[in-house]
Amino acid sequence: MRAQRIQRTVWLLIVSIAFALKAFPLAAHPVLTFTVTSHKEPPVGAKPERGEVKPTDKTFPLVVTFGHRYLITEAEGARTIYDFERLRVLRVTLASASFTDDSLYSDIGFRALEFQNRIMLGSALQAGKLAVNPMEPALMEHLFSLSNPKGTSTIEQRRSGGMREFFSGEHKLMRVSEKTRDLPAAYQAEYWRFLRYYAGGHPQIYAALKSLNGVPQNVTFVLTNMGTETREIALNSIATVADAPYSLEGLVRAPPDTEPRSTLQQLGEDAAAKLGARMDATMKVRDSAIAQGQALEAMLANMAILIMSGDGAGPGAWLAQHREAIQGNESARSLSANLEPRDAAGAQKAVQVLAELHQQSGGMGYMLDVFAGNTFLSLRDGKSGAEHLLAALKVNPYLLGAWSDLAGHYYQSYETDKAWACWDAARRVNPQHSMLRRITEMERQLRTTFPEFF
Repeated sequence: MRAQRIQRTVWLLIVSIAFALKAFPLAAHPVLTFTVTSHKEPPVGAKPERGEVKPTDKTFPLVVTFGHRYLITEAEGARTIYDFERLRVLRVTLASASFTDDSLYSDIGFRALEFQNRIMLGSALQAGKLAVNPMEPALMEHLFSLSNPKGTSTIEQRRSGGMREFFSGEHKLMRVSEKTRDLPAAYQAEYWRFLRYYAGGHPQIYAALKSLNGVPQNVTFVLTNMGTETREIALNSIATVADAPYSLEGLVRAPPDTEPRSTLQQLGEDAAAKLGARMDATMKVRDSAIAQGQALEAMLANMAILIMSGDGAGPGAWLAQHREAIQGNESARSLSANLEPRDAAGAQKAVQVLAELHQQSGGMGYMLDVFAGNTFLSLRDGKSGAEHLLAALKVNPYLLGAWSDLAGHYYQSYETDKAWACWDAARRVNPQHSMLRRITEMERQLRTTFPEFF
C-alpha cells in the first residue's frame, strides 16, 4: 500500500510539472521520477536519550525535469527551479503558491565560501589528531561537490554485483548501479548536474562515471554534515513532456517580510532614472550648505554624492575647492579624524564621535549611519553594523556603495542570498559603479572555476 501511495503521488507530481513547464522550447523534456530514502544518524557524541538528536528516516517521491537551460526538482511540498539562462534560482512553496527569486550565484557562492571554511576547520581538527575528523577534506569535497585546489584526496573505486562503490580510505562515499535506463545523450550532463545540486558528490567520482551512459537505477550517497546521512535515489521512470517552457502562472512572489528585502523595495523599476535626480538634489544641498557656512552638512552631502555615483572625480574636486572651509570647522575636522580608525579603541571612540555629530547634523545626518555601520562591522558587531547601514538606506536607497558594504557583511556572514539581493539591486541601478564591478568579476570567476554548476 505504501508503494502504491508513493506511485500515485509521483503521478500527481508529474501532472503538476507538466502544467508548470512553459519555457525554452524543445521537442520534449525528460521527466524523471525517483523514490528517495533518507536515513540520518546524529553526530558522534550526541546523546539521543537526552533529546539532543535522534536518528531519522523518511521516504518520499522526487520528480526532476531537465530543460537544457533549466532544471526543476520537486519533492516534499517544494519546487526548485534552477534557471541557467537568467542565472536565478526560484524556490516555490506549493502550499502557499508563492516563490522566492534569488541569484544562482548565491547558491554557488555559499558552496565555495562554506567549503573553504570547512576545509580550514578540518585542517585545524586534523592537527589536533582526532580519532574521527568529521571535516576531513575528502568528505567535504564530497558534500559540496567541489575540489580543494591544494588537496591530495584519492578516491578508490570498487566493483561488486553490478554496483560501483567509491571510497575515501574506509569512508564509503557513493554507490552507483551499473544498470541504467536510456536518456537522450544531450541530457546526460544535465543528469550529473542535477545530482551535484541535489546531493553533492566528489568531483573525482563524476570523472570516473563520465563513461556511464543513461540514468543509473540506483544511486546512494553517504554524506557527512555534522551527522551522517545515507540518501538513496532510486529511479522509477523516465517520461517526456511536450514542448512547454516553465511558467510561474498562478504563483505569487513571497512578500519581503525581512531585511534587507523590505528596504530594497524602495529601488523600483525606475531607480536608475531617479538616481540622477537624487544626486542633483544632493548637490544643491551641498552647495547651499557650504554657502551658509554649514561645513559638516556640506561634507556629508559630498560624501553621499560619492557613494551614490562611485565616481570620485567630482566630489574630490569639490573637496579641494572647499578644503579651507572644511578644515576650519571643528565638526567637519572631527568627522575626518574618525572615518578610518586604526584599531579597536579608535573604532569605539569613532562610534561615540559619530553619535555626537548626529545630534549636530541636519538632513544629511543619515550619512553618519553609513560610517557608524562600517565602524561597527570593523568591530565585528554585525547586528549594529547592519542596523545603521539599513537606517541610512531607508532614508536614501540610492547609496549604492552602502548597499555594497551591507552585502559584504551578509556575504561574510554566509547569508549569500541576502548579499546577492543587495548586489543585484545596486547593479540594476548602476552596473558600472566602482564598488560593484568587483562583484561582476567574482561571478565570472565562479562560472570559470565551477562550470559544472552552470
